[in-house]
Amino acid sequence: MPTQNKSAFAIARAGLLCAVAAPFLLAAAPEDTPRAAADALSKTERALGAASAAGDGMAALLGLLDERIVAPMPGLEMPTTGAALVAGMQKEDGGARPADWTPLRVGVSADGLHGFTLGHIGVHAADGTIRPAKYLAYWIRRESGWRIAAFKRVPGAGRPRAATLAPLLPQPVSARETDPALHAGDAASLDAAERAFAAEAQRIGLGPAFAKYGRDDAINMGEGADFTLGAASIARGMGDAPTSPVHWAPDGVLVAGSGDLGLSWGRIWSNDPARKRSVPFFTIWRRDGRDAPWRYIAE
Repeated sequence: MPTQNKSAFAIARAGLLCAVAAPFLLAAAPEDTPRAAADALSKTERALGAASAAGDGMAALLGLLDERIVAPMPGLEMPTTGAALVAGMQKEDGGARPADWTPLRVGVSADGLHGFTLGHIGVHAADGTIRPAKYLAYWIRRESGWRIAAFKRVPGAGRPRAATLAPLLPQPVSARETDPALHAGDAASLDAAERAFAAEAQRIGLGPAFAKYGRDDAINMGEGADFTLGAASIARGMGDAPTSPVHWAPDGVLVAGSGDLGLSWGRIWSNDPARKRSVPFFTIWRRDGRDAPWRYIAE
């Protein structure tokens, strides 16, 4: 699909997902403050952890998944269904079950309606061994409560050392913005930021691009036991080669109504023409206001 059409598709999808009603402001309720939203989201995640410890983790997870899920798992379309994601995870686990959920960080949008969480999972096998893993989830607060719109899990490597990190709380908004044109602009700007990030990596190298387009408080899942903290540390893990071994592009974006937190997803391809397979990705982005640039906060 040509770049221009792909961008239009991404923006249209984001517009549908944001589901705005009319171009006026709605007063923000007390529960919409970032602090209250973060507390409610953390409570939801703790309940998921308790259900996992009781042996009902996958059923509890399925109940929290949105109707369509962005889940970068091989063999699944993206977005996919919650049932397909859970079935894929169960196949990966081979009879083991996720029993330990250890949240590390929660972040929310200024309107309190979007958020993300990340942390560690212990997958318990029948023989008593525990396989470490890390997770990252993007949430949307629906009428029925917080629901997961994007989820990925990657293997860990040994016992993590990281302690709980402070929540990421923006300044609250006094009213919810429901102007469709404004939301379309937010989606277009996030789509453009992802594309600019990918293009910059081709010009200056993967590591330098990760340093430029990340936040000081960004988190990367990485390959070790712990998450990597900060754009500078993340960039060092990518190397300092002046070229990038991969290229990528977004297929869709999702942005909070307050325009300060969003999700992009798509596929990554090797720059080696002999390697034609692609892998899916998603990235969570944050900005400090509509006049500030988008920078990745978690991936």
